[in-house]
Amino acid sequence: MNRKAIFKFALLGLMSLLVLVAPLGAQDDVTLTFWFEGDAPAAVALFQEVADEFAAQHPGVNVEITSFGFDDFLRVMPLALDGGEGPDVAYVPWGLQALGRYALAGHAVELTDLAAENGWLDRYAMSDIELTNGLTPGEIYGIPFENVTIGVFYNKAIFAEQGLELPETLEDFEAIMDALLEAGITPVSVGGRDSWPLAHVWLQLVHTAMPIEVITGIENNDPAYRLDTPEFLAATQKTLEWAQAGYLDPNMLSTGFVDANNLFINGDVAMNIGGTWVMNDFATLPEFEVGFFPTPQLDPELPWHAGGKNPYNNMMINSATENMDLAVEFIGYMLGEEAQTKFWDAGNITAYQFDEMPPPSTPLLADVADANSYTGFGYNIGVTCSALNLATWRTLQELVGGDITPEELIATNQQVYEADCLTSE
Repeated sequence: MNRKAIFKFALLGLMSLLVLVAPLGAQDDVTLTFWFEGDAPAAVALFQEVADEFAAQHPGVNVEITSFGFDDFLRVMPLALDGGEGPDVAYVPWGLQALGRYALAGHAVELTDLAAENGWLDRYAMSDIELTNGLTPGEIYGIPFENVTIGVFYNKAIFAEQGLELPETLEDFEAIMDALLEAGITPVSVGGRDSWPLAHVWLQLVHTAMPIEVITGIENNDPAYRLDTPEFLAATQKTLEWAQAGYLDPNMLSTGFVDANNLFINGDVAMNIGGTWVMNDFATLPEFEVGFFPTPQLDPELPWHAGGKNPYNNMMINSATENMDLAVEFIGYMLGEEAQTKFWDAGNITAYQFDEMPPPSTPLLADVADANSYTGFGYNIGVTCSALNLATWRTLQELVGGDITPEELIATNQQVYEADCLTSE
């Protein structure tokens, strides 16, 4: 065999080897899927940015993100998990509507040992972890990613133009809303079509109408507590009063969550009662400065608790994942100081415990931090019993739509509580 033939033979062999190797290299590329509950545009962009940074540190890895609105997530996620599919990693609400349900069904990986081994328990309060994993005592299936609070976001420019000062009492707050109406300005936008944003209004009144022990008892499905009480009735009546007075967007039942936020962002309404998961949007998108204050108390003699002020969504791993090690690394990155500093700077109330808390990056974040300093923990009622949650959302829509009375709402919710929550154990 001459040299030319030898060279040709060697070249063909090398090309064959490259053909064999190329598919093997392609197989090293991995796509990690990540689903999360939340569809505020700035929040979606932030998660994508942090996920891309993780991928950049892991050659051959791509993180594919899918975001859902709250209702859509609660509908799609269990269907996917029950079918043996779904994402590798998910960012999910706690309680029987999501994390608890997935854990009890065997869809969530138990993270107890992994959390200890990876140091996650060193930077996240056990009280938060135990609360959000309360349906599986002694076992950890989700790590709380952020703390949230619900209150009143307000347009500082409108308040200044109308000569309005921050309220100290509920009477002050109602006087502000009356003044706004007189000026031809809708006081509060509410995404009532999606049902759960309307519950935010009611929750604030509930938490300032009764001792927190009552609400805690209901969340623990304790039969010693009831929902058909004078205190629940007072909060429900006040919610209806506000709707009938025009304080809440009269088109709320045809306005979704994102649309209600846009009404506020565009300056069409003066306030939005919602949660701090929208802070990224409210801090960056409006052309005016946004402020925040907690909803004043219905009963000022009680300690002040803000409804919905608690650890929020949790990081969990799908037990059906084929990328277990990578999923653990991804969660570790998301829970680490580099990512958590970025979330804090973007306006999230991170659950991460810094050695030294970074200064607030925006005046809005400073307002929220100030409100959190003097208001106590609160619930989203029905988190541990999804039937009560859904009933509350439905009956509140019916209430402001004029289909039921406040008395009928609390009676219906009590019936659901007895039938579906007290027997759920």
